[in-house]
Amino acid sequence: MMILSFGGKRSMLSPIDRLFYTSNFSDFLFDNLDDAMCLIDVNFHVLRVNDALKKIFNTDENMENMFFGDASKCAHFARTNKACGEDESCAACAVYTGAVQAAGSGKKISRISVPWEYTENGKKNDKYLQFTFIPLTFFNQTCILISIHDVSVQEEQDRLIKELSGRDSLTGLADRRYFYDVCESYFRTARRGFINLAVCMIDIDSFVSVNDTYGHKAGDSMLKELASVMEKSIRQSDFIARYGGDEFCLIFQYKKTADVLFAVEKLRGQVETHDFVYKAKTLRITISIGAALKPCHSTDALVNRAGSLLRAAKEKGGNRIEID
Repeated sequence: MMILSFGGKRSMLSPIDRLFYTSNFSDFLFDNLDDAMCLIDVNFHVLRVNDALKKIFNTDENMENMFFGDASKCAHFARTNKACGEDESCAACAVYTGAVQAAGSGKKISRISVPWEYTENGKKNDKYLQFTFIPLTFFNQTCILISIHDVSVQEEQDRLIKELSGRDSLTGLADRRYFYDVCESYFRTARRGFINLAVCMIDIDSFVSVNDTYGHKAGDSMLKELASVMEKSIRQSDFIARYGGDEFCLIFQYKKTADVLFAVEKLRGQVETHDFVYKAKTLRITISIGAALKPCHSTDALVNRAGSLLRAAKEKGGNRIEID
């Protein structure tokens, strides 16, 4: 049985622990995660980082044994050795404070999002980073695992939500005008190579028959409920809007084409099996989806491509997905 020393204490490891520490297993797990990860001790010194973290901070520097958070960049911290408390304006102190609170919280996981300044091609820029602090205890020694995500697109989306009132009055989703504003923001980010972007156009099959058979109030009720079903089905990083009539638009970030196909097929299936109830009557509907993935020169071109794929799906009988 392997024995390790932590802080002067000797600890015997189980066979599973021995596998973790005596092989490259932990290195493999840490360095092959897509998420940017950092492990620090209670004195806020970096124990290890992975390549994804170096990428998000645009550095090749060896960060191990460095002081995490770099709150020394704050003049107040350098003078008093205390965070300035201006979490919204001082990212360094905000991250440092988050680590301090995580260290003293036991097992409580906490998150903060802050604007982070970085330099690219000699030009200073800001991006929003979300830090998740996860306290861990090994052999009575506390350390903190920190996961870091770039949430710049989501922050921009939230900013637009606050600035604009472009909401569809029936469904509560964003309207067409607001959709184009958000889509343009995603499109600019995609052109810089930070994300892969798909635009999906969604249409209810034979929706006119619902209005003709049950009336327009039934149709409105169905649109509201459909919006709720779709909004719950998508991820937080995706964006859905009512494009007009019974058409909806979905903006989707992805890593692999299979991710898009899985997501839209899940959405199509959930709508197909959902019971829409109106005045004690249970109704079923299906949707057709056109998903445009290929890079286009503009937002309009991407949306038009998705619209063409949607029409192709409906011409083939509906309740299907056309993707390109």
